[in-house]
Amino acid sequence: MRKLIEKIEGSGTVTSSSGEHAAVHYVLHIYQDQISVANMQNPNATMPGIKSIEGPVLPVCFFRDPDLTLELQDGRKLKFSFTDMHGSIATKGAIQ
Repeated sequence: MRKLIEKIEGSGTVTSSSGEHAAVHYVLHIYQDQISVANMQNPNATMPGIKSIEGPVLPVCFFRDPDLTLELQDGRKLKFSFTDMHGSIATKGAIQ
């Protein structure tokens, strides 16, 4: 089971591996898997599992660059790459 733990929306900056910048808008959803650890005393018990980050970053820029950095409106950063021309992303770790 996946649980939405945070939604982040705003304007930010994408930086390419060569240092070029582009202004973007993002809507990111952070999900966390919930792993069942059910037992006799608590049949509904779960523990947190892997987190995943999904959502669009638009406009798509530096599409072929596999090492992009998104700086969020609040200053945090996320390493990612685009997976399609619709702005879907693949993340490379957590938001820092």
